[in-house]
Amino acid sequence: DDSLDVVGVHLVSGLAGSLLVGVFASSAAPAGVDGLLYGGGADQLIKQAIACVAVIGYCFIVTFLLGKILDKTIGIRVKREEEIAGVDLVYHAESAYELGGVFKGGR
Repeated sequence: DDSLDVVGVHLVSGLAGSLLVGVFASSAAPAGVDGLLYGGGADQLIKQAIACVAVIGYCFIVTFLLGKILDKTIGIRVKREEEIAGVDLVYHAESAYELGGVFKGGR
């Protein structure tokens, strides 16, 4: 469940930006490295890809550990009845999305 669209906003754009450094890097920048489009070959792109994999691995491990700690201490699930009724309705006394009239079927 990605209700805040974290994957779309942060993961996808972060990976795209990080990998494209290896494509568009210019030796005119302070790092002094050329990317794939400036004749630098795939070396920088490979380094960027390795860094992306390392960051994803680190984030997965830390998130997993934090999730386990939270689950064992305060819990991270709501009661089944609360989930069926709708968490917005139970905790906030309102519905986030009123779709009652949308799916009536028919013509």
